[in-house]
Amino acid sequence: GQPVRIGTVSANLFPDIAVDLRDVSVGKPEAIRFGRIKVLTGFRALFADTIDVREVKVMEGRPQGSGPAFSFDLEASVLGDRLDVASLTARGPTTTIAGKGTLTSIANLEGTFDMRSELLDLNELIAIGAALAPPERAGTKRATSPMHFVVQTTAPRVRFGAYEFKDLSTTIDAAPSKFMLDELSLGLFGGTFKGRLDA
Repeated sequence: GQPVRIGTVSANLFPDIAVDLRDVSVGKPEAIRFGRIKVLTGFRALFADTIDVREVKVMEGRPQGSGPAFSFDLEASVLGDRLDVASLTARGPTTTIAGKGTLTSIANLEGTFDMRSELLDLNELIAIGAALAPPERAGTKRATSPMHFVVQTTAPRVRFGAYEFKDLSTTIDAAPSKFMLDELSLGLFGGTFKGRLDA
């Protein structure tokens, strides 16, 4: 486990149970900081066999590290092993990504999402993904996760280094054993590429 430090905590019991955490940091050294986490549920959920969180709001989540500074906001609900994400916004120095979707299994990291960015900087996106990945502990070998994400992605503008392309549309299919850009369409060098890329 990781140490968690909380600046302030407040709670309401009526009409629903609400817990409001502010200035939350996780890890030592600090791995991530949250400006605010708000959790809302009902009284029945306290006695249910299944986890039922009506609303989770995360504001100003900021992973720490050597990569580019970025923040994210999240609004979701939890029912058992399912996470429904009503909105997710990630903001980097250049890229702002808006998305929504569902983790059908939190334990297995399986789900489908829709993602859109007006300007998608690929170098920045890769760095953000690396910052969100859980770190490996020294002397241990990470077990293969049963992760599987399908992400419908669109971006009118795409930047990679000094090059800029347009009208990206693709379905990202990502799992430990594969990474595929299906139904890929991208405007580049005066034309349009349509097809599929496998990695």
